[in-house]
Amino acid sequence: MECTYKAQIQKLYDDFVKQDEQVDEALNERLKAILLSEDEDVDVKAYMQVMYMEGKQYHAHSNTNAARYCALRLLQIEECMHKKRKVPQFLEMCEYEVPSTMQVFIDEYTSFLDDIYSYITKRILLITMILMVVIGFVFYFVFHISIAFSILNAVVIATINFVVQKRRLPEMFQTNQLDASRKFVDADVLEFDRPIRYS
Repeated sequence: MECTYKAQIQKLYDDFVKQDEQVDEALNERLKAILLSEDEDVDVKAYMQVMYMEGKQYHAHSNTNAARYCALRLLQIEECMHKKRKVPQFLEMCEYEVPSTMQVFIDEYTSFLDDIYSYITKRILLITMILMVVIGFVFYFVFHISIAFSILNAVVIATINFVVQKRRLPEMFQTNQLDASRKFVDADVLEFDRPIRYS
């Protein structure tokens, strides 16, 4: 069943490419049948192909929020492939080279993330500097620790805080974006994605 399921997705994707990446009524019916299948054993290639076809369909219908949802999920799977994110339990990893057209779609809807990350990182850095000063004053004036040791402790604590917050930033922001966009996504797409996203 596993091979048949993946073969169906591959055949559907091949037809999608032949039609200049347009989803007509016939392809949409086949895509919906894939989404409603109870076979949850899917690999990276099949998952990304399905989410890309759905994303392109949303794009064609000017549903930018739903298209962004698909693009963000594709980006997160790319991050799994590059060891930047934990691999979902129900997603089978395999070698897969993301097609250029798919990458263009991902970039189109996620390029804003770099600017957002840069802005928030600067804010975190500012807060970290303030935190470092406060901690230094507390150690020196409250606990009466030497100024050198107070500065050292303040720097260490503030640095750890900055590193932790900076590492959590992308995942937290992407999660917020997905949660905001999911209400524009069809229920069958969310159900297809659910075992992967939440595993």
